[in-house]
Formats: sequence, structure tokens, C-alpha cells
Amino acid sequence: MIVCNSLAQLPTEGCYRLALDDAEHQLLQRFIKVFRPGLRYDGIAVGDAGDAHVLVASPRWKQVLTDLGRLGVAEGRVIVVLMPFGDYCGWSDFFAPLLGRIQPAAGGFVVPWEAFHARMRDLRFASTGKFGRMLLEPARYFCHTPPAAGSEKKIERVLAAMSPKHAAAYREMLALPPMAWIERYAAKIFNCVQYFEHIPLTEGDVIVNCGVCDGWEMPYFLSAIGGTGRIYCIDPTGTTYLQPFPKACMEEHLDRITMVEVALMDFEGKGAAQIKGNMAFVRPANDDIGPDESELPCTTLDALVERQGIERIDLIKIDIEGCEIPALRGMLDSIRRFRPSLALSVYHRPTDLWEIPHMILEAVEDYSIIVEPYCFNRSETIAYMIPKERQGQGRNWGIPGVTAQPIRLAIGQRVLGQLRASARWLTGTGA
Repeated sequence: MIVCNSLAQLPTEGCYRLALDDAEHQLLQRFIKVFRPGLRYDGIAVGDAGDAHVLVASPRWKQVLTDLGRLGVAEGRVIVVLMPFGDYCGWSDFFAPLLGRIQPAAGGFVVPWEAFHARMRDLRFASTGKFGRMLLEPARYFCHTPPAAGSEKKIERVLAAMSPKHAAAYREMLALPPMAWIERYAAKIFNCVQYFEHIPLTEGDVIVNCGVCDGWEMPYFLSAIGGTGRIYCIDPTGTTYLQPFPKACMEEHLDRITMVEVALMDFEGKGAAQIKGNMAFVRPANDDIGPDESELPCTTLDALVERQGIERIDLIKIDIEGCEIPALRGMLDSIRRFRPSLALSVYHRPTDLWEIPHMILEAVEDYSIIVEPYCFNRSETIAYMIPKERQGQGRNWGIPGVTAQPIRLAIGQRVLGQLRASARWLTGTGA
């Protein structure tokens, strides 16, 4: 099965057909019209596709591949295009309302800042002040929450585990102003996908997915592990908040998924959880659940590994709303035993950017670190930690023989120039 996990992996010319005429395929076609204008649409696949690629954007790709085979479509012409439905800052969700505002420009494409800011405002990550001034929230950027005194040694320890290139990017991230952060997001988001930019995954791998929520990453994980891998999804809310697309995909791969409805912490038993914004605070509890708290069953990953009889872990992904550090404390034995790759959310607290990777470096040896942002603010910043024996492994995404051509999207430069001149706007003190 050929899988493209980013829009940039599609060819820039030739022709294609769509496997189906539904909402997902129609949206993919709209993105192709904008970002791959040299790729010609040749209708819906109803038989031998000839030289055309047949693109599949369905969450039930297993059934679609079977149906295409019955129609006589050669398997080598079929491409499953993964789209991050349910990820608010993923390209399919964030940019779908903006497609009509994106225009070709020298070396790529451009979207007006006003349109981009309006989209951020729709998602409540920005606001408009007096006289129409476009404002951001400074606290959502690392540059406005500098490291406290005493953090220097931990930061240097983290930097020492990085290549010079990634160490320089990490230092820059700490000081990057909001508009520069937004520009990087726009230039990057169509060319890679969160959790997969540096992680080596292959057929048969075992993934521990800590924090499922809307589940947008599940189709990507399922396509990577193939028919012999397994995913342990650990989330106290189970499948309650799954978006329709990943839910349909998971239903087609139930034999590859184990759901565990429990909160991962550094203790076992009853927990009292309090939710504040996007942060969860969980403590051990007996019968003293407060009026603003919810009761949660809690365990450690180390204990879960023993109960489930897990004998292999290749990747641990964690995004559990600020509870990453206690959860990591409860899985250090498993990390030492299996030496998996790690994809760790390091944005819920500004200090997570160094506290979380430093904690792992203190517990295990020979792990390298790469930190990458995947949002227009510090949200969705991921620390990849990869043991030396896994580096360079993993499957190749994209079409064999076709080199991915980056999609470069810029923010309207004239408006940006005006905004950059306003220190009041950049710091968010304007109103």
C-alpha cells in the first residue's frame, strides 16, 4: 500500500482519479487544485486507471482498496492520502476555510494575514482590539515566558543531546516572536505531520498512544504498523471524543487496537481530576473528591505492561493535558526495558520544554532529541527522543520514485511588515 502522509508527497504533474465522490475526496480535490495545479483531475475511478494515480481519502481504506481491486485498478496505482481530520491546526481542518484566499506567489503560495488571523480568532487563539487591531495571546509563545533562574543547567543538558542544527533551532524557539512562529507554521504544515516527522515506524511495530481524545493521529499510526502491529490506546475518556474520520478508521482496524480506559499517572488507584482550561490536575484520592473534581481510575504504564503482558513497545506518544511528567515517572522501567522512540508533548507548561526531555535523559542513556512545533503558537510542540539503535530505521512515506516537492506557504508580507513595526501589537499589550 502506497501512503502519502503529507500533501507535499503528491506529484506536481500528471493526472489522477478519485476513489470515491464523497466529502473527504472532494476536500482533497480542492486542496490539490490550489497546491498541485499541475495535477489534472481525470474523474472517479471505475476501472483500469491507466497512467493515472487513484487517490483514496477514505477512513475505510481497506474496504476501498478491495473494491478498487474488483474494478480492475492496479494496486500500484492506488495512493492512500492521509488527512489530519480532527486536528485543529492540521492542514485539512485549519486551511479548508482559507482555500479561496490562498494565491500562487514567487516560490510558493501566499495567504493574507487578515484571513489567517480571522481563522485563529475563530478558534479562540486570537482577538481583535480597538480600531480593528489584530491581537495574539503572548502567553502562548515561549518568548513571553522565559526560563526561570536555575533552569540553565537542565537546558544545557537537553541541548547536549541534540545535533548542532537542532540545538540552534531549540535556542531560537525560546526567543521566537509570535509572527515569526506563525510564519514557520505556515511554511511547514503541508510538508510533514505531527508525531511522524522523525519517528522510525515500520510494519509490526507496537505503539502506546497515551491520550487519544479526538484521535486524529490514529489513521497515521494504523497505516504505519500494517496488519501485524498493535496500538494500545490509553485514555480515561475512551472513545468519547473521537472525531468521525478517525473513528471510522479505527472501526476497520479493531483487531489492531487495544483500548484501556484509565489515566496514566505515577500511582495506582483512584484519582481526583480537576480540569482548568487545557490542563488536567490529578491527585491520589480516597473518598475526598471535591465539588470541582472528577473521579478517575489511575495506573502506571509499568503496571499496565505487566497486566497486559506487553512484550514489545516501539513508540510511546504522550499528550495528556499537563500530566506528562507524573505519567513518565510511572513508565521509566518500561522505557529502560524496551527503549522505544518517544513523542512527547512539551507545551502545556512553558517549563515542559526542558523539564520533560531532561527527565528522560536522566533516566536512560543514548537518546537524541529533536523538538518541533506544529502549531501557530507553542501548542502542539513535540519533543522526539530516539535511542541511537533506532535512528535511521522506519518506513518511507510517499510514492516510490517521486521526490516530495515542498509546499511553501507565506503570510501576506505587506501586512506583516506593518505589524512587525508595532512592538505594542507584538507583546499583546494593545487593546
